[in-house]
Amino acid sequence: MSDVIVTITGKPVAKGRGRVGQVNGRPMVFTPSNTRKWERDARMVARQEMGHRKPLQGPLQLAVECVFPVPVSWPAWKRDAALEGIVAHTTKPDGDNCLKAAKDALNGIVWIDDCQVIESVARKRYGDAPQVLIHVRPAPGMISAQTTTKPRETA
Repeated sequence: MSDVIVTITGKPVAKGRGRVGQVNGRPMVFTPSNTRKWERDARMVARQEMGHRKPLQGPLQLAVECVFPVPVSWPAWKRDAALEGIVAHTTKPDGDNCLKAAKDALNGIVWIDDCQVIESVARKRYGDAPQVLIHVRPAPGMISAQTTTKPRETA
């Protein structure tokens, strides 16, 4: 199995908290529209990246890097420092919520289910081109809990 790298251009979006509404008198939980749109776009990019490959199986490692635009209101010195990585992106959205949006978007496309992700890291930073970079790779030396046969010994 090889690594999968998916790049979604545009400003990163965090997984929005579900809102309760009613449909035909029954309570329903709705994902906010900006989250739905971002996840839809991410799924489209992931499908293109995967091509005819089947979703990855087994334990996976995930790295999500969220690149945010530098605020236009910042002075040049602060902008330059942000682009050099000296100023950290310590404002909303939270990195773990961006990670959740990425995991949900890739379900059934890059992997079968996000429960396969056994290790993940989210990083936020400033950059010239806002985007989300998602790197998925099989966890080396690990086998799935669903394995029913003993793996062969390697010499």
